[in-house]
Amino acid sequence: NIGLHNGVLLRTAVDALTGALSDTRTRFVGAKPVALQRVRVRGQPALLALSSRAWLCYTWQARYHMTPLSYAQLEAAAPFASEQCPEGVVAVAGSTVRIVAFEQLGDMFNDTELPLRYTPRKLVAHPTRASQLVVIEADHRTEPYS
Repeated sequence: NIGLHNGVLLRTAVDALTGALSDTRTRFVGAKPVALQRVRVRGQPALLALSSRAWLCYTWQARYHMTPLSYAQLEAAAPFASEQCPEGVVAVAGSTVRIVAFEQLGDMFNDTELPLRYTPRKLVAHPTRASQLVVIEADHRTEPYS
């Protein structure tokens, strides 16, 4: 894998005997130069490609996958391991340090931050729209917002 300055990630096969390059594939991963970091996912080597969006490149069920991370823009990353997180990544996003673990590969995940006006009291699934959640907010002795 090769990360280019123009935001393109190249993936190519190298012949073990001759060193010849073949089967080159390209993918635009973001508007910034691509930085690559080796990580481990499910005990196997993987690659984290950082640009204006982060991508996780890994092999799962004998197939190569490139999954975009729906997460804040990561500027730098390094492998991380602890008792609670045996295979993770410590990353810098803006002025914060984040620890990211890749647990359920293949599942769609989206992280969205919403400011709340009052204290959240309950989170429930919408009864008729299964893909939506409802946050119930309340504070003691407050008037409804109009």
